[in-house]
Amino acid sequence: MRPESIRIITLCACALCAALACSIFTRDDERLRTDFKTEGFIYPDVFQGVVRAAPESGCRGLVACRESARLKAESTFTDSVTRQLVKYRIESHLSQRGITDRTALTADLERAEKTLYDELIGFARDGERAFEYYDKDFSSVIVFRIKKSRLQKKIEALEVIPARAEPSKEEKK
Repeated sequence: MRPESIRIITLCACALCAALACSIFTRDDERLRTDFKTEGFIYPDVFQGVVRAAPESGCRGLVACRESARLKAESTFTDSVTRQLVKYRIESHLSQRGITDRTALTADLERAEKTLYDELIGFARDGERAFEYYDKDFSSVIVFRIKKSRLQKKIEALEVIPARAEPSKEEKK
């Protein structure tokens, strides 16, 4: 082959790769740019949490109310996102097992939630803020995203084994 033919083939291959890459990223980027209401997984690698907080009652003025709401949202931020991750894991566990009646498992689920909370708090700390805005009632809304490779599989792989309560003195005898 002549060098000109090789250059033309290389140029066409590069143009094709660029077109494919742009179309893939544009499609994904569109949903990431516009979706700020979904709570849960947007993609298997992206979990989105939404943290809302109302301003303190009795605040006066737009700036003071918004600042109050923002500070309240930030103070509960990591806890709220971690609880959303725990809720997702518990719900996925129950649906995998076909369990619809939660009342019989309430005590076990409470212990499992505490264990999962400790395991999932690290994921919540690794995320980033995607949006911040205020609602009409001056509530602060922070949209938070955790992006990790195979995040959904990693979370679903966590064991949901209820932590055993310590035996009482009567049981030890």
